[in-house]
Amino acid sequence: MNTGAMPAGRTVIEFEFTGTPDELRRFWLVHQGGEVEMCLKDPELDVDLQVRSDLRLFVEAWRGLRDLRGEIRARRIRLAGPPELAARFPDWLLLSSLAPHLRLRPGRERRLARSHGGQVPPAVPTSST
Repeated sequence: MNTGAMPAGRTVIEFEFTGTPDELRRFWLVHQGGEVEMCLKDPELDVDLQVRSDLRLFVEAWRGLRDLRGEIRARRIRLAGPPELAARFPDWLLLSSLAPHLRLRPGRERRLARSHGGQVPPAVPTSST
């Protein structure tokens, strides 16, 4: 998480994913004072922002195979909470360090994203030398 972009004070984000076993369906991130704690059990704190999505779709957006903001606009990644927090969520979520890098050749992730309707950037052509 990009804690520098998050609001001062405590921020609680609840994630709920479909496509996972029930015991792994929900978790919470609690940000306070520049530190983030992941909770697998309800921390019993007021939730500031809820994030709902299919796990595969969310991971594809995190990996850069889908456009995170586009998936939020299309409501395939749903955010519930104050509009100002929902608008800033993409700035809080640090994408995978691989997200800005195009794959050198098509791989399984690219095929899966395409088969599920993801907009995938073209592969970088490989040199023939």
